[in-house]
Amino acid sequence: MWLFVQLSKENRYRRWVPSICCAIIIFAVSIIPLQNRGHTTMGIGFILRMDIILHAVGYAVLAWTIVCARKVGLTDYGEILLILIFVTVFGAGIEGIQAIIPTRQSSITDMIANAVGATTIFIPSVFDCVRQRYQ
Repeated sequence: MWLFVQLSKENRYRRWVPSICCAIIIFAVSIIPLQNRGHTTMGIGFILRMDIILHAVGYAVLAWTIVCARKVGLTDYGEILLILIFVTVFGAGIEGIQAIIPTRQSSITDMIANAVGATTIFIPSVFDCVRQRYQ
């Protein structure tokens, strides 16, 4: 808590608070022991694993909060690629931690969903919309 208070006081670090909070929330939710190994399904004509959608959305939000904190432009491909790699490695690391938690399991499909969510920072129309709204 002290860290968040200090970060929010310093104006230059204030923009990082959403990214840090998002990463902490993703980490906390990912290590909570679950009864059915985290695979919640929804039948809408076919079986849809809701956790895959939640992974993609969560990591998209994390990637976008980092893009906004870094004030990255659409043509900063190196920086965008670095953010994509960081978010994907963060997701893979959490999947690795889940492998040692008895009621959780590591999943390649979850890692792919994390990477797919993070790649939304490469969609130009979404990029422009988000950057204009939060700049």
